[in-house]
Amino acid sequence: MGIPVYMIPGNHEQYGHEDWEKFTGGKRETYAVLDDYLFILDDTYAGVLDPKEHSDGTYKPVNIERIKNLMNKYPDKKVFLCSHFYDPRNESEEFKEFCKNEKRIIAMMCGHIHVSKVWDMREAFGKMMLMTGNYSYSSEKPATDSLWGFRDLILTDNSAESRYITVDADYIIDGKELHRDYGYQDTYKFTF
Repeated sequence: MGIPVYMIPGNHEQYGHEDWEKFTGGKRETYAVLDDYLFILDDTYAGVLDPKEHSDGTYKPVNIERIKNLMNKYPDKKVFLCSHFYDPRNESEEFKEFCKNEKRIIAMMCGHIHVSKVWDMREAFGKMMLMTGNYSYSSEKPATDSLWGFRDLILTDNSAESRYITVDADYIIDGKELHRDYGYQDTYKFTF
């Protein structure tokens, strides 16, 4: 039995629905249920698909009715909203208020800016935003705050803990060599 993998398109994956499914085997938007949790995967960069030339993507606000329908379908599940990015400047006020008022939504998970931070987005969305990681580059300063790595999520019946895991790697940062062992940073815990 394999481990299911769900891919979320980002601002550089502007393939139309047919090509995306051919390349990945999945839909541009989907969801997953794991025990007591519902993960809703939103495609927030589907504003212009199949562009004629290179594009950094066009942000598209979430389909709030889709989120509400999924949450109604699974009324007993705790929810994580996942996308390449939830941009408060481009999201609807309805979505922002829904997130602020919906207690079942635990947090938002994103990766757009290649950092490992846990952002306090309570003013905009009423939630914390867990930035999922960096595998290539980051303009974050200091650079040691966004080393190569990924974010995990450990789920229990009454808590969820997320850690950013740095990989064992050698770096050259500002002309200086740096070795970072496998480790954790930016840990955040939710209790219910």
